Amino acid sequence: MRRAAAAFLSVFLVLATAVVTLGDQSDAGKDQGDFLSSLVGSYEVIGRFPESLKTYSGTVNISRKGNSLVLERKINGVKTSGEASIQSATADNIPVVRAAWKHEKTAYGATYLVHTDLDNYPRLTGYIYLPGRETKKPGIEALFVTARP
Repeated sequence: MRRAAAAFLSVFLVLATAVVTLGDQSDAGKDQGDFLSSLVGSYEVIGRFPESLKTYSGTVNISRKGNSLVLERKINGVKTSGEASIQSATADNIPVVRAAWKHEKTAYGATYLVHTDLDNYPRLTGYIYLPGRETKKPGIEALFVTARP
């Protein structure tokens, strides 16, 4: 029970911090920039493709380009690139990272929640989908920091 309460509290604090960081309109541009910069780094990734049981692993390097993020992905030896941005989700305006890229001629989209690990590094987890069409079985993905700038 304590472990579940601690996990809930950790997620709540991360989301509350992100909401506070992005919620103040007077400093929204500066704070969003700080939030974007906090995601920059190299990540190990594990996941499962949408509409499939096929799993994958690889690396994702995230860099900042203005008010968006650039994703350089290497999954199962295949290099791709994509973009991401911070957007609001649900009526509570929870900040999420929305990403888009192509892998082997297929377009993918993702919505990630941002968490932190025990060292306060970002950890992204989310659903992967096929944009423009119904995704009956979304994929999943988790990104774990391996290096920070």
